Amino acid sequence: MRIAVVAVGDADQARARIAAAVATGAAISVVAPPSLAAALALPSGARWAKDGELDQPASVPALRAAGAARDAVKALLAEGPLDEVRFAAVDAAGWATALEGRQGGLGALRVVVEVAARDANLAGPLALGATLADRLFLDAVRSTLRDADEVTGDAEALRALAKAGWVLGTPRAEPAWPEGGGPKISVVVTHKDLGAFLPECLASLRAQTTPLEIVLVDDGSGPEGLAVVAAEEERDPSLRIIRQANAGLSAARNRGAEEASGELIAFVDADNVLRPRFIERLAQALRFRPAASYAVPAFRAFDGERTLWLYCPSELSPATLLMENTGGDACALHHRESFLGAGGFAVDEPLQEDWDLWLTYARLGLHGAVVPEVLFDYRVRGDSMVRALPALRLEQMPFRAVSRHLAGLEPWADEWTRLAAARAHGVSVHLSGLDRELRAQFARAGELERLAAGGQELAKLREEESVARGVEVARVLALLELEKAESKRLAGLEAQERERAARAEALAEQVQTASALHEARGAKLSVEVSRLEAELSRLEAELSLQQGYGEQLLASSRRLEQLAVELRGQLQAARAESARLAGALEDLASSSSVRLARWVHGLSPTAHKTAGTLARTVLALPGKLRGKE
Repeated sequence: MRIAVVAVGDADQARARIAAAVATGAAISVVAPPSLAAALALPSGARWAKDGELDQPASVPALRAAGAARDAVKALLAEGPLDEVRFAAVDAAGWATALEGRQGGLGALRVVVEVAARDANLAGPLALGATLADRLFLDAVRSTLRDADEVTGDAEALRALAKAGWVLGTPRAEPAWPEGGGPKISVVVTHKDLGAFLPECLASLRAQTTPLEIVLVDDGSGPEGLAVVAAEEERDPSLRIIRQANAGLSAARNRGAEEASGELIAFVDADNVLRPRFIERLAQALRFRPAASYAVPAFRAFDGERTLWLYCPSELSPATLLMENTGGDACALHHRESFLGAGGFAVDEPLQEDWDLWLTYARLGLHGAVVPEVLFDYRVRGDSMVRALPALRLEQMPFRAVSRHLAGLEPWADEWTRLAAARAHGVSVHLSGLDRELRAQFARAGELERLAAGGQELAKLREEESVARGVEVARVLALLELEKAESKRLAGLEAQERERAARAEALAEQVQTASALHEARGAKLSVEVSRLEAELSRLEAELSLQQGYGEQLLASSRRLEQLAVELRGQLQAARAESARLAGALEDLASSSSVRLARWVHGLSPTAHKTAGTLARTVLALPGKLRGKE
């Protein structure tokens, strides 16, 4: 056997309850909020669901923990078999789980509520000054004990509760129809110039997990609204359209209910959006609660993409209903017979027709099933009738409701009076606080007047300071412009410097080229001198062979030797000149190209003349020798 123990609130009581569960020998899972789990030193396996402020729908904030506990229990069920879950009575943490269990959402899981000795106080009347929230919380505790499969605990407290008329556990009723069957369901959609939202609403109805009939009542829309209705009719031929002159929301809903063919009827405004299991979950609640006349869900109020609040109605307690609409929105699933038997929606209450219907049900002794799960999204429009209503009219609405139904709800008049007195006291305290704050503001007003003159002088000083700052800003802007101009000038100088460097580099390259040319010319002259020396050596050898030619040949030879001497002198001079030329070439890098050119031109004729004379002498020598022979 596996048991889940839900612990909320007092740590000592939680330890005692957990110890009692362990004593049974069953496998235990603990469900507790993180803070209490830490205080109890529970293992990491302790569970809790979302506990954010808007995470759970409830009629009062204190019941949000019940929604969190229900989610944790469902998570345990999804992981494996769970036979029993135990709650303490006083903290109402079992409220949502007990409701869901009685509506077939938890299978055969048994819900056990444990009553402690201090819970005997629950049987007494509400304390003086108790608020509507206190009463709604007490109603949740009462419904938890009623819907439990077993209520156990302190005997004296159990007797006190039973004596006060509290129902302590009830057997589960047989389902109203077999699984897979059930009555036909119709949804009445009321529309008047809400074409911007109607397609989304109808799409959410077509996405329901349960078959249904859609009856669209157009209550006197203009051309644009009628055009949207016609487009939806063309898209979905099964859609039943009722067109009528404007008669008001209540009359439109009533006509749709009269002409619908379903035994169960839901009412949906054209600007609301249903969750896919809306019809399925409400029909399931009616199936497992055969005595219920209607089923109403929790809902989410939104504006655009923003969630405004989550809300879950409470059961039809006349005392709380006489204070405000605690029964929920009109978007609910009704037995058609019960709805029409109660007279439908009141056509003379256009702003609180759903509240008036819940009061009528309570006066007739009818009750319903509350489904603590968000099943539709309620759009809060900026142009809605309630938002456009004056604040005084809103304050009058509870008294209008009382005046219509108080005659049939006399047994709850005394309790309603106490709740109304508590609210009035709260309003009085609030107004007293506002009065004190207003007086404090008046006291500060005199001080503000005294500071007014000084404020004018301060404004003048600030104006002068602003002018001075403007002048400073202008000066800074001028300096920035000068800096930009200087930067531009420097950039131009830098470009000129780069151009000059490029020209110098080109000139150096030209000098290197000229030097290479002169070196080549010197090398060519050296080769020519070597050739002449070789020729002279040949001639000397030939002269040595002609020693027998006589004196003339000898004289010629001597003359030739003299010429050779002269030639050697000229050759040495040429070599000296070549050396000088080489030195001049080395100095060429620091001299201008024009001077170098002139100097080479002056050197070239001398060398050419010397070489020419030597060549002519050599060539004429053999002829002279033959003539002397």
